[in-house]
Amino acid sequence: MYTSHPLLSPFFLPFGISAFFLIAPLLAVWHRLSHSLQLHALSSVLSPAMNFVSVLPVLTLSLSVAAAPLVTTNAFKALSAGNYLITFKDEADDTNHFSRLSTLFDGDIDSGLRHRFNNSHFRGYSGKFSASMLSSLDDMSNDILSIEEDGKVYKSASSQFNATWGLQRISQRDALSSYVQDTALNFNYTYGSSGEGVDVYVVDTGIKIGHPEFDGRASYGYHDDSFTSAVDDEGHGSHVAGTIGGKTCGVSKNVNLIAVKVPDSEGEGTNSDLIAGIDYVISAAKASGRPSIASLSLGGTTNTALDSAVQQAINAGVHFVVAAGNENTDACNSSPARVSGATTVAASNINDARSSFSNYGSCDIYAPGENIVSVGIASDTATETMSGTSMATPHISGLLALILSAEGNMSPADATARLIELGTTDAITGVDGSSGTGSGNDSESGSGSGNGSGGGRGTWIPSWLLDSLLGGNGSGRGSQRRATSFVTNVLGYNDGGSV
Repeated sequence: MYTSHPLLSPFFLPFGISAFFLIAPLLAVWHRLSHSLQLHALSSVLSPAMNFVSVLPVLTLSLSVAAAPLVTTNAFKALSAGNYLITFKDEADDTNHFSRLSTLFDGDIDSGLRHRFNNSHFRGYSGKFSASMLSSLDDMSNDILSIEEDGKVYKSASSQFNATWGLQRISQRDALSSYVQDTALNFNYTYGSSGEGVDVYVVDTGIKIGHPEFDGRASYGYHDDSFTSAVDDEGHGSHVAGTIGGKTCGVSKNVNLIAVKVPDSEGEGTNSDLIAGIDYVISAAKASGRPSIASLSLGGTTNTALDSAVQQAINAGVHFVVAAGNENTDACNSSPARVSGATTVAASNINDARSSFSNYGSCDIYAPGENIVSVGIASDTATETMSGTSMATPHISGLLALILSAEGNMSPADATARLIELGTTDAITGVDGSSGTGSGNDSESGSGSGNGSGGGRGTWIPSWLLDSLLGGNGSGRGSQRRATSFVTNVLGYNDGGSV
């Protein structure tokens, strides 16, 4: 509990009556401060139940003894500068108060007030007030116990105890050095947001939308004319989608997943096929009006037309998360990994080392990409284990969906900066290309489980902590910045340069 009192120094005058008139106002102010600080302490007692905020109240008072205390607090994020919660004193005449208050709203009090509270436990109201309105409330201060900023509250963090190692790694700053079985589903994942209201366009081989991992949130969006639908008959796209938004394997449990099928059943396509898919994403995102992410776990050799198409989509407000590639070379020599406006993701393993196959360079960020368990297509319950930068990319796509859901849409540049801000610096070894470990090679590989079959691709991302979004309790904020040891793209669906 925080307590404070004004420092009152005795001041003696030859005449006692002069001393009285000087000291009495100070005593009145002291009484006012003591009363208001009790309100402050109340907010400190109540707010620890909220997981995502720091209790750092700021107390502001008018020196007028008659004025109600204006209590502001950083315990919750303020809705806006003009939203306030007013509490009545026990003896307040609320009927008379509301009558006088209506003049501030030109007689239409209901247009300005958000809530009125009138019960035996709590009486008061909330609404949006300008600075001049707040000043006018001084005239009604005899009714008012306190005026506080109205703020947002958030649900408590959720915890999952049958998660993949990648999910646990992105939700804590500490390494997973004590874990050796990276294909086990016994890791812990804690998250606050779950991606509601965000669309992720999985530009890949399609999605097995009927898989129970997707809970009906996956749908067909676009497919090339050579395909009859966006159904996944290769497996790569479903695995990627599962890491983005599967209920067990996914980062963002309530995100919308839209299949944009570009590669064929062999996992191959052309740059023009990919550009056509991107064109669809731009139109669909604009029509929906929702925050939209394009997740591209594919790529190839440098192509100016493809890079331009991706950048134009980014300029239109679509967030692009792309794979760095699996050639163990500089990711900035491939497309679309080299596009400056995209968030490019490289792969790391459970030992926090760059995966041996992962591209590297001066791009963006790492994420778990080796031995990632996710959705398979062999049956409605199939899973597969894959490795590659393709598996790292959806971790970041899912994280970005959490950010946009919790904090609101923002520009792609700001979103990338936010991801980097939440990243952990210097967590991955071998990022300069001089070393790297992992079970993969320059092409993605995988194995099936359950009724699934082998033949996947994958990537993994480096250590991450999304403090408020993922409910983590790490301290400090690091960054993985361009042109530093923590950068690369993730282009996990790149086999020898083909899309």
